[in-house]
Amino acid sequence: MLALPTSQPCRVLLEERTYAKLIGPCDAEPTAWAECAFIDPVSDLAVLCSPDGQALADEAADYEALLEPTRALPVAGLTFIREPFTLPDGTTILGRPRAESDAWLLSLDGRWFSCRVTSGGRALWIAGAAEPIRGGMSGSPVVAPGGQAIGIVCVSNSGPSFGDREGGPNPELAAHLPGWILRDVKKA
Repeated sequence: MLALPTSQPCRVLLEERTYAKLIGPCDAEPTAWAECAFIDPVSDLAVLCSPDGQALADEAADYEALLEPTRALPVAGLTFIREPFTLPDGTTILGRPRAESDAWLLSLDGRWFSCRVTSGGRALWIAGAAEPIRGGMSGSPVVAPGGQAIGIVCVSNSGPSFGDREGGPNPELAAHLPGWILRDVKKA
């Protein structure tokens, strides 16, 4: 789990939105600087980007070198349906939007395992995970069968009745990311 040292959503100055030695390889201490491009403290979602390339050229180069061997996941939304139902007076209306999908979660040791997700339009609820959802998985992607990121793990349920294999609400990217980030992700 990555926790930003401060989490005020509106930071204007470069020094306030750039964090020293925040990220690094999974098996090492953080060494690369990153800038916080977006934060939603309600859904526990942050988007990091390269530090300013002019003011922090060396730090930006370190960030780019860290990410070079990785592959960005495309972001996608779920397909929602609205089932019709009949009211007591005989009127038929459409129910609330609902989506279900198989999905994949990334384990702490880098293996993918299956689960099922549902959404009512803003949050993903994970169920039937093939392995436990563990502390430290927070911030890892929830991936659709086609390889697109559809959400981020942030919450699991625990206890003997759940076995840590379900949880929510987890941010659904298409609902929680601002349009300008979704547009930039589609360009990449």
